[in-house]
Amino acid sequence: MNRIVLSSLTLFFCASVAMANPNATKKNESNRAAVADVAIVIKTVKDVQAKIGNQPFKPAQRGQNLNSGDAVKTGEQSFSILRFVDGSVIRVQENSEIKVRGEKADGKMEKTVDINFGKLGFNVKQKPGEQFRFTSPTSVASIKGTSGAYMSDNEGSSLTIVEGRGELQTKDGKTFEVGAGETAFVTVTGESGKRKATQNELNSASVSAKTGPFKVRFLDADGNERILEIPEQN
Repeated sequence: MNRIVLSSLTLFFCASVAMANPNATKKNESNRAAVADVAIVIKTVKDVQAKIGNQPFKPAQRGQNLNSGDAVKTGEQSFSILRFVDGSVIRVQENSEIKVRGEKADGKMEKTVDINFGKLGFNVKQKPGEQFRFTSPTSVASIKGTSGAYMSDNEGSSLTIVEGRGELQTKDGKTFEVGAGETAFVTVTGESGKRKATQNELNSASVSAKTGPFKVRFLDADGNERILEIPEQN
């Protein structure tokens, strides 16, 4: 029932944003195109499944490419690490479900991760003119070259920054600039704010965002095997 409510809120939030500036939305949509190879699966632990296109969820594989619109979900005591084309890395924590999206306009890519429920850690690389966002039923987080954690559940969503900075926008248009050591939050009832992150939040975000080192074998667009080396990121 909670997931149904969250999905409804997501649709309402997206519709509200589009209605707020219809002309800008139409202009942006007409100039955007979904892209392939948005991310690659570089690690799976225990129960990790991927949904590719219109296919049902199946066990995810290391080196598996994810196109715009593909999804990943994790079970109990499971997690997955994904690397995006710009070098950004996210760690999808247990009991989470996300969808990756990539759209290119004027030679620049906009990366978005929709999280229906759960938690993820991130190390995002900032590229001039490009955006990296996390969306949930209650908020949109814009990440500006940083590490931290983003979560969404039946009580709301929150963004914790370990290093760098980010921005959390609520469905009613409130915006919170979030710096290192801070947490911004919004509840399903509309309460929102920003505060100093607790030590538990920072510890959890630091663990969530930690990735590497890894070596991953995968096939490129021409079917040739390649090896991707992922250094440790803290």
